[in-house]
Amino acid sequence: MNIYTTEELLEARRSITSTLNKCEKVILKLQPGKSQHTLMARRIAAFRIALDLIERELNSMTIRLEEPGDYREVENLTREAFWNKYRPGCFEHYVLHRYRDRPEFVKELDYVVEEDGKIVAHIMYSRAQITADDGSTIPIMIFGPVSVLPEKQGKGYGSKLIRHTLDLAEKLGCGAVAITGDPGYYHRFGFVSGSGLGIYYNGLPRSEEAPFFMVKELKEGFLEGITGVYRDPEGYFVEYDDVEAFDAKFPPKEKKKLSGQLV
Repeated sequence: MNIYTTEELLEARRSITSTLNKCEKVILKLQPGKSQHTLMARRIAAFRIALDLIERELNSMTIRLEEPGDYREVENLTREAFWNKYRPGCFEHYVLHRYRDRPEFVKELDYVVEEDGKIVAHIMYSRAQITADDGSTIPIMIFGPVSVLPEKQGKGYGSKLIRHTLDLAEKLGCGAVAITGDPGYYHRFGFVSGSGLGIYYNGLPRSEEAPFFMVKELKEGFLEGITGVYRDPEGYFVEYDDVEAFDAKFPPKEKKKLSGQLV
């Protein structure tokens, strides 16, 4: 089952409860044994099942801010999610570890999904900027890593975290968000090629398409009339030896060179 935010579940519960109450009043006016009574009874039973499922989901799953006591668990989650995915081993858990102390870290968007007392997904945001051709800088945000436990991947946890935090980012006043990743995945959230908005990835010729670099306006027209270059914040760049030293603090895992890796 795909996950839903607490707000979505509560709204569904309110709507179903209201409809159920109306149905229960209507059925009192219908004659038992008649087709209309039977149909209404089935609807009432279905609504009650839906409410029961919602209550179970509310009791088992929470989307909440990360807390200091979660740090180690979330770093291990991130390690598990990215291990051997893009390269032998991974460095995303070290990026996260360092980032929490950086000034560009957005703690208001540092969210986890907790299910049955276990953290199963996490997302991190950073402040970033576009350097416009006229020399000005335009503040935006970028998110990632987005981490989901391997056994929970493909079930909607990452999608819900992204949608939930993009809504919050807009409420915080963010005008646009950038991401580097799989276009087939991120287009569903409204991200488009950066070059289509006049924003180009640092280090690549503007004539060269970079489909992995995408941008989403949270405020319509926020980037209108702007052309410029985006560069990942410094916090995303790490040294190999530092990653190795940090990774040694975790249980050993085999690094594998697999097809499809970037490095």
